[in-house]
Amino acid sequence: MERTTFAEHYRICAKGDGSDRELSRTGDAITYKAKDIRSGEPVALKLIPIASVDPAAREQFEEQARAAQLLDHINVAKVSAFGVEDDRFVFISEYLEGEALDSWIAANGPMALDAVLRIALQVVSALSAASFHGLTHRAIRPSNLMIVPGPTAEGGWPFVKLINFGLAGSNADSQGGEAQFVSPEQLQYGTVDFRSEIYSLGATMCFLLTGAAPSAGTIPLQQLSRFPTRVRNLLAQMLRNNPDERPQDPVGFAEEIRECLLRVERRQVLARRFGIPLVSIIPRTSERPHRVPRRALALAALALTLAALAAILLAEPIRTVLHRNRTTKAIGVPIGVPEASPEPIIASRATGQALAA
Repeated sequence: MERTTFAEHYRICAKGDGSDRELSRTGDAITYKAKDIRSGEPVALKLIPIASVDPAAREQFEEQARAAQLLDHINVAKVSAFGVEDDRFVFISEYLEGEALDSWIAANGPMALDAVLRIALQVVSALSAASFHGLTHRAIRPSNLMIVPGPTAEGGWPFVKLINFGLAGSNADSQGGEAQFVSPEQLQYGTVDFRSEIYSLGATMCFLLTGAAPSAGTIPLQQLSRFPTRVRNLLAQMLRNNPDERPQDPVGFAEEIRECLLRVERRQVLARRFGIPLVSIIPRTSERPHRVPRRALALAALALTLAALAAILLAEPIRTVLHRNRTTKAIGVPIGVPEASPEPIIASRATGQALAA
């Protein structure tokens, strides 16, 4: 590329061979690693051909891109500049060291339930903040969510950030092969509001838990059967075809997710206390265990009974444990998975079903 400086202050970084340091391509948009020549800080510089934006939607696109600069949220990649130069839109945002969720799943397999619920909480918080600026993301999906180093505000893993806020309407927001994350009303009419974003988040959560996104609002019940009923009901509500039947209040919905997470964390504490294997990640098909003898089923039922008694008798000690400072793991290591092996933990089917009930 002949020109390397844009918006006056941002210069595209070069590789050792002198070529531009390209980060990604989405449709006709190209994202480069660049540097703010005033501060020396790295940024992500995205160039979007004007021709890739529908002329009828160009005014709205520019309004959304400029409004995105006002959005300042811990779970959103900060947009620092937007403008038009030559025949391209120039979009400058926070540079993130991390990994997109679709890449993480491809490398590690399905994610632990507690981690997925933490991601959902962060996304709902970001969407709630965006609504105050009249912003919708329009493309909530694994490829637009980055796992970044560090803990969440509550001290858990993973810490995520939404990227590409303000790019709705361009080919950088192209659905491509990811239409399974788009709500029915967005696909049919282009209508997007909080309810539509919640559908996309629900589809993303299914993908993170199972490795596959739902098709046409159909929930993969068999793959989700090992998870608690409360979580399955939550996903079913998020993936309703009728937007009026989906969650509409960000605050109330965040409380529902938080309650699900609290129950999962309590179950984990009890499992560790009594040495009960806990299925937090779905085993790959080729690794699923064989049928368990009836004696093992009886032992699992006994263990559950003891766990229930402990929940009643030891409620206060458990609450104390849950509020201790947590030790954060390195990025890419899901909670509950030994660092010595990247493979998912495989527990017996009987025990996993008992704990997921």
